Amino acid sequence: MVSPAITTTLATEEDAQTLASIMTSAFSASDAAYPLIWAGPTAPDGIHDIVAVKGLFSPVQKEDRLTFKAVDGERVVGFATWNMPKGNAAVRRKVEKGGLPNIPGVNVSLWSEKVEGLKDVADRDVEPGKDMCLLHFQTSSLRIN
Repeated sequence: MVSPAITTTLATEEDAQTLASIMTSAFSASDAAYPLIWAGPTAPDGIHDIVAVKGLFSPVQKEDRLTFKAVDGERVVGFATWNMPKGNAAVRRKVEKGGLPNIPGVNVSLWSEKVEGLKDVADRDVEPGKDMCLLHFQTSSLRIN
């Protein structure tokens, strides 16, 4: 069996749609809440990709967040995103509470409840001034010959 030649490199703006599609594929296949949040009968097609691009990958890289992609040949097959430790000024800065706008067909209330639960755990376990925090680690179907 030939081992795959997967390499990792920083993701670029051109990768945003691919990263969003990988995230959608991974969550839709493994997250029990996904169909309850994103796949309502009136949810617009591709809405999870659209929200991921606008909310998570615009821009792909930020001063305090790094996203790496995994590439097999020419194909992006996965990614990982980390929040980096924040300096003292960033730790003191009050972060405005964000969220999704009302999107017809998407259960924004359930999404908010799920995200707030994750934020509560991060608030408890992550010290922003010194800890890195893995936000996302997603892979698409890997082709291994």
